[in-house]
Amino acid sequence: RLDAMALYVEAMDPKTVEGSLYRSILLVHGNHFEHAQTLITATRQLLDTQVTALVGESYERAYKAIVKTQQVAELEEVLNYKKAAQEQTGSGQELSYLRTMWNKRLFAVQASVEVWQNVMSIHSLIIPPEQNETAWLKYAALCRKTKRLNLCYRTLVKLIQLGDKDGQLNPFAPSVSPRVSLAWLKYLWATEQQHHALAS
Repeated sequence: RLDAMALYVEAMDPKTVEGSLYRSILLVHGNHFEHAQTLITATRQLLDTQVTALVGESYERAYKAIVKTQQVAELEEVLNYKKAAQEQTGSGQELSYLRTMWNKRLFAVQASVEVWQNVMSIHSLIIPPEQNETAWLKYAALCRKTKRLNLCYRTLVKLIQLGDKDGQLNPFAPSVSPRVSLAWLKYLWATEQQHHALAS
């Protein structure tokens, strides 16, 4: 996914918030910390100007800019975590602390698939789905409730495959979390596959 993102970012203007932010994400992912920090600072400055201009215009547009501000702050936290891990200066508890803090923030933001996608894309740089099942199941439920059923399906399949070590797509394998299995049943019901849900 990040390889495809790199091609997409190449076509973006680096002097825009989006161009600067996505370049920062790629640099953090590649452990280019100094360059990433420079771009994060530049992105924050661009956002300051954008948020100030949008606050008096449109709540929706201003909110999206504020969410990007949260992304930038959390990207900087990712950078600091990865840097400490590389230098072996952390205590070993940082990831658990970040997951707890990020989830509190995530669960407080607008119930929008796009907003959650943007925020969770930053978290995924250091916390894989299997280590944050609660957030990913809430995201799948949000997709289901807003009729984004393809995204719901893809999210649940990812969680099922992480749990089912046999390589089969079996939502009810003993190794799959019961919460994931229940979410799969809700997906089947939402997609009018009640017969499959009842048979399961």
